[in-house]
Amino acid sequence: MPKAEKSSVGKKRAATKKDPNAPKRGQSAYMLWLNENRARLTKPGMGVTDVAKAAGAEWRLLTDKTKWEGMAAADKKRYEKDMVSFKAGDFVAPVKKTAAKASEPVQKKRAKKEEKKDDDDEDDDNDDEGASGSPASDGGDESDDD
Repeated sequence: MPKAEKSSVGKKRAATKKDPNAPKRGQSAYMLWLNENRARLTKPGMGVTDVAKAAGAEWRLLTDKTKWEGMAAADKKRYEKDMVSFKAGDFVAPVKKTAAKASEPVQKKRAKKEEKKDDDDEDDDNDDEGASGSPASDGGDESDDD
């Protein structure tokens, strides 16, 4: 009887770690168009998926996409050039200006959590004193008038 072949169904591939210093991939024509038109498409009360659905419908109806396709081709060339220099070891990732601003609120939240935790710890110490000072009940067997 021949042996059964092992199936790769249900097995997960090991994810490769992405280098955080690697260049960012080029954006597609659709994403470039969406970045330009997102403000116009977004209405109050719309969720992210609603905006994406409206954008997709409008993108499909768009007949002249050459502007964004040209921008996407230029961005793809930029990515390919950056990858060549990255693999050679000459690439320096651009510094994001918004990264420092984005981390500030997180640091403030952490500081507030730590302050609140310290305050809660002090409150817990005071609560223990009140609990130990109360008299304990002995079960209510004080009076037997039989």
